[in-house]
Amino acid sequence: MESSLKVLKELRKQRKMTQAELAQKMNVASNTISTWEQGNREPSCADLKKLADIFNVSIDFLLSRSNVVQCPSLTKEQEKLLNDFKDLSKSNQQIILTTIGAFLTQQAAKVFGNVINNNNSGSGIFMVNQGDNYNFGA
Repeated sequence: MESSLKVLKELRKQRKMTQAELAQKMNVASNTISTWEQGNREPSCADLKKLADIFNVSIDFLLSRSNVVQCPSLTKEQEKLLNDFKDLSKSNQQIILTTIGAFLTQQAAKVFGNVINNNNSGSGIFMVNQGDNYNFGA
């Protein structure tokens, strides 16, 4: 039987999750995950919903019916910005990332007031008076 969940193993490994860890989150036996990944059994509709929630993807993505990953936390405007960013050349993407990093560093300095640059490398890591380290981009 060919697996309709071809991406399950890949999603699990991307998140550095073992079959046992996923099984625990799903409240199923460890070997159940293995049988799904090998295509020996199919998950129930309820299990597909749980998998989609755990990996933040659509059920269609899990079943390889779509290559679009679900991003429910993004607004349409944010999705457009992300797609526009993806269409840029690598060098232009780097310019945008550097600009955002500089902006976040500047905002952090305003928020934290007396911020001391902990290193002169420009990495965006700062030491605040309480001794906490914060990384704002870079």
